[in-house]
Amino acid sequence: MPLIEPPRVFLSDLSRRLAFVRSVVPSVLVVIFSIAAVGCSSEVDPTAVPTATLVADTATPEPTATIEPVPATATERSASNGEVTKDDVMAAAFDEWGSTCLNNAYPLHAPRLDDVDESDFSQDPNGLDFVTIKEGEGAQPDLDWEVDVQYTGWLEDGCVFDSSYTRSEPTVFPVGAVIPGWQMTLTEMKVGERRRVVIPPDLAYGPAGSPPVIPGNATLTFDIILVSATNPNAARAEATQIAEDLLMRATAEAGDFDADVAGFEPILIDYVTDVKGFLALLPKGEVTCMTAYAGDEAAVEEIFTSGFRPPSGLVEKFDECLSDATTRNVAAGRILILGSELSSETMSCIEDSLANPTLKPLFGIFDATEVSEEWITSHFCMTVEERAAFEEALYANQPERETAGLGKTFIDVQECMVEELGAAKYFEPVVQPDTRDRDAMDHFFTNFTAFMIVDIRCRQGDAGYQLNDGTVMSEEAAICIADSLGDVRFGEVLLDRVWVPTVEEHAEVVSAYNECGVATD
Repeated sequence: MPLIEPPRVFLSDLSRRLAFVRSVVPSVLVVIFSIAAVGCSSEVDPTAVPTATLVADTATPEPTATIEPVPATATERSASNGEVTKDDVMAAAFDEWGSTCLNNAYPLHAPRLDDVDESDFSQDPNGLDFVTIKEGEGAQPDLDWEVDVQYTGWLEDGCVFDSSYTRSEPTVFPVGAVIPGWQMTLTEMKVGERRRVVIPPDLAYGPAGSPPVIPGNATLTFDIILVSATNPNAARAEATQIAEDLLMRATAEAGDFDADVAGFEPILIDYVTDVKGFLALLPKGEVTCMTAYAGDEAAVEEIFTSGFRPPSGLVEKFDECLSDATTRNVAAGRILILGSELSSETMSCIEDSLANPTLKPLFGIFDATEVSEEWITSHFCMTVEERAAFEEALYANQPERETAGLGKTFIDVQECMVEELGAAKYFEPVVQPDTRDRDAMDHFFTNFTAFMIVDIRCRQGDAGYQLNDGTVMSEEAAICIADSLGDVRFGEVLLDRVWVPTVEEHAEVVSAYNECGVATD
């Protein structure tokens, strides 16, 4: 078992991922998400034991020197009860004692090798010598169960080579993840049982051992207490049944509500500031359904208020729970909450635009053209005056921001860019791909170049775009430079991310900028 290796927003989320884009086109992408909603392990135990397949294929080390158990000092006992990891203990063993034995760190209260008389041993059905020190009365685990144990392992010379007692807590691991001798032993034990077992080399680490701690062909003795055992299949079955019961309730409750579902009634309670009030306005069955997928109602509340993208696939599950009418009312409500009053004609246009409503845009997820286009074009329903009022309300907490004026709001810019690029390409620069994927990065930079040129045309017009260093780039100059360098290189230069130029490449860029009339270094 034991031993050395383990066996086992709205602008919030997207602002971090898109900082690199906003540094070049700050207002364009802010615009994209300014009208989105403000919504947005089985961990391996480091002390767990290695599987039999982790036996190191290395030369057998020199036999471990015999070390008599030495009582721990008060200081050592104190340390062992603190936040001491297995690595800490092993490092101390190597550095301070010149040995991999843990006897000097072994607590006085822990089991000793001489607690059991050899004459008391008998054999289990697997042929392993063992002594039951304390009977157990609980469940008897199978190979696919997870167990929680306290244990100590000794070599034949009395060396304590591993022990959960040196870490002041039991160890948790799957039964099937440990050496065969442990698997055989644990499947014969019951929860609450304490057993001493002797495991021969062929059921432990064999001729290779587990250097540098366990020599080759080592017989190992373990004192094991089975603290608890969990049947994962039973746990999953119980969780599945709970979810199914909740979904049945949801279906029934939603069915009762559907008969009374009204038409288009935007929900005007902000789920960021009053999530309980917001959820109270949704059909009870639909909330129950979301609760079944999220785990509990507190989790549903946290998803709506945290400002972070929910776990993968959960938004799709929420979409399944909510009727189109509810989702449309939530989405339209976000537009009203973030802006100002809109005319009935505008609201009717927004209702028609959201033909296939989804919660995705409220969490900053634009992974499908249909989703992206419906959400963004719904804002184009506003009149010129409504757009100006919407922008003013949206940026009310930024008094220093210059007002764009009628016909020049970010919604106007978006509409212009979507007409030029299409909704799919407009949203494509939102997510930067894996920088290790050269083809994907080239595609990304190419799309960004087109995005940048259209942004200059729709936003700055003849005034051009001012870069961070004060350099002004007109649309004509941007096209000229992109033609000279190529779309990929132009995008690399503007975003300054994965590309590190050579001296020659730097000179090429400077030359292209200068020839196209853009002053640069």
